[in-house]
Amino acid sequence: MEELTVERDQNVLMFRSLGEITLESAGVYKNKLDEALGGERPETVIWDLSGVTFIDSSGIGLLVASSTRSQSAGSHFYLYRPSAQVRKILSLVKLIDFFNIIENEVDLGAILPE
Repeated sequence: MEELTVERDQNVLMFRSLGEITLESAGVYKNKLDEALGGERPETVIWDLSGVTFIDSSGIGLLVASSTRSQSAGSHFYLYRPSAQVRKILSLVKLIDFFNIIENEVDLGAILPE
């Protein structure tokens, strides 16, 4: 089962994914992301991938597009605690260094506004 939740707190937009991010879910995710990013521009966008068990090329494309769109709008974009499976796939396709990755809660706290 795939799930995407969206939370907004001050100037931070947090996406949390559970399950798989695949062709089947990418369209639904894109619509939720478009809706969330369509309003007031957040200063920081964070996507929590700690609960993602699998990601395919459509999911990777969604992450890249979300990062590009956020940064084009002047927001900082981060991946938070990508699961071992996501990290492996991003490494295989040579995109691990494309993303700013937050590894733990201490690093997350350092970028969040007080």
